[in-house]
Amino acid sequence: MIVPGTEWSSVDTVIAALGLLDAQSGLGLDTSGTEQLLQNIDWADLVTPGGISHGYTYAGDRLPYAWDVFGGESWLVELAFASVTGQSEPLAYPTPPTANGSGFIDELAWLYVLPPDQADYWGTDWMRIAEWPPRIRLPIIQ
Repeated sequence: MIVPGTEWSSVDTVIAALGLLDAQSGLGLDTSGTEQLLQNIDWADLVTPGGISHGYTYAGDRLPYAWDVFGGESWLVELAFASVTGQSEPLAYPTPPTANGSGFIDELAWLYVLPPDQADYWGTDWMRIAEWPPRIRLPIIQ
């Protein structure tokens, strides 16, 4: 049950589902229930012009904010969306640097999947970004 006054978070749902899928798969357990959970999400309703919505309010209204900025959370939500729908949605700000100078939780996705070994759908070369030495990354972050 959701706690009153909170939200149904799209990224938290995806993080939980991908972690569960990984564990089930690693243990040789049936993944069909978790796969069905991801398929049952109303992805079409979550799509916004610049990304995928953060989710829903406690009352069930779609949140006006979207995963629309380069980073691990946007990438994970888009990965789940693409896995279910076979499509990719645009991100308003798909490449670094972003407002915080880098990305938002850049490497979160790599807890669940390997980073792409070539540019992703939006043209980001994640392997190149991961190799940026601190002397290059720090000025971007500041």
